Parts: sequence; C-alpha cells; structure tokens
Amino acid sequence: MMADLILFELINPSDCVTFYAPDAVTAECVAGILGSGAYGYHNQDKSITGGLTMFKTKKLETVLSEAGFAEPDDALIRQVTADAFASCAYVGFEGRKAYDDALEQAPDKVAFKIQHDEERRSSLNQICPNAWVTAERIVALIKEYGKEGAQ
Repeated sequence: MMADLILFELINPSDCVTFYAPDAVTAECVAGILGSGAYGYHNQDKSITGGLTMFKTKKLETVLSEAGFAEPDDALIRQVTADAFASCAYVGFEGRKAYDDALEQAPDKVAFKIQHDEERRSSLNQICPNAWVTAERIVALIKEYGKEGAQ
C-alpha cells in the first residue's frame, strides 16, 4: 500500500510530523486543514513542496480548483485524504520506516499511536490527534453521503 504513496513532512513551527499521501493535492489538503493555511509540506528530496497558503494570494480553494476539483469537498472528502490524515505521526523521514514497522506489529494500533504521540510530542499543539479526528470525520462523511466528494 505505501509503495504508491509519497512520504511528506508537514512544515510547522512545532514538532516534526510526517504523513503519506498519493500526490501533492492531497498533501495540500492535509497542510491546509491542519495548519489553517500556515503549514507547508515537502517530500524528502524537496522536489514536491507546497502549502503555506495563508501567506500567498493562491488559497487552498484555488489550488484545489486548479487541480480539477469543482468543490473543495471533492478533494477533501475522499478516502485517500482520510488515509493521509490518519497516517500523521510525530517522526521524521529517517525514523518513519521504524515507526511504520512498529505500528504494523502493534496489537492495538490506536493505543500505539496515542502512546507514541504522548512520548514524542513536545508542544501543546495536538497536530497528530487533530489529524486523526479529521480522518474519522472524513470517513463518517463518506459513509453519510454514500460516496466521496461534495454532496
């Protein structure tokens, strides 16, 4: 599954957070929602970068429209976007494989993620827990609508 995904780092003034996404548009959603436009993202070699829309004239809605989404919800309410939010973890590029391996082996993945969060988070920002709640909300909307995208 992760072979088709790109590992991104969330650029924020707090703890190091990485997440998986299939493309820059999905990464833009993660950074835009979690940071209210104040966070950015980049892949490991920094060949894909973006976000920080609050400092640009091009806002998240414009970026998504230019990517072919008629409504922002068409990009946000997708399983791949929920999965990207759910994959957020307080770990850098160099430690992500070890984290993923440990998560895979954990008998209770939710408890593992919560414990990892409590051990690694050094600020009051709840970036990863907020990401996980956002993922749950997206999944709930997909179930409610019976489809992905805007209602």
